[in-house]
Amino acid sequence: EPNIVKVLDLINCFPNTQTASMDYNIVEKLSHLCIELWCEKHNTEVQDVERICTLYLKPEKEEDNFTSLFS
Repeated sequence: EPNIVKVLDLINCFPNTQTASMDYNIVEKLSHLCIELWCEKHNTEVQDVERICTLYLKPEKEEDNFTSLFS
C-alpha cells in the first residue's frame, strides 16, 4: 500500500499550480486497471466496488514513476 504521507506530499499544490494536460481516456483506462488489480488482491468482484473519484499524478519527466510509493 502507498505511504499516505508520500501521497499527500505528491498532491500538495498551490492555487497557481498548472494542471497537467492528459488524455481523459488514458486516465479512465488506468483507473479501471487499478480497480481490477485491487479487486484481484482483495478477492473482490469489480462490480462490488464503487469508484468515487480518480486522481492521476503525471510525472514531470517521462522516466519518472511511482514505484517509490509502494516500497
